[in-house]
Amino acid sequence: MGLRRQLFVREDLHNRGIGSALLTRIIAAADVRGYARLLLSSSAEALPFFRRAGFIVPNEQAGAHRLLIRPGARAT
Repeated sequence: MGLRRQLFVREDLHNRGIGSALLTRIIAAADVRGYARLLLSSSAEALPFFRRAGFIVPNEQAGAHRLLIRPGARAT
């Protein structure tokens, strides 16, 4: 069963690299653990942020909050 966590950066602290740093650490930890993929639900406003990190939107018809998937690194 997957873990459920939330990632937020206060609006007055946006565009300072905080969210990117947090997401980079999350992705690195998932890769080390050999997770097959990461799933998240994102607002439309956050889509570009997550797409830059390698997440894809498999279904554009999901509404305002879309499911995004990032294929993970396979454990060796």
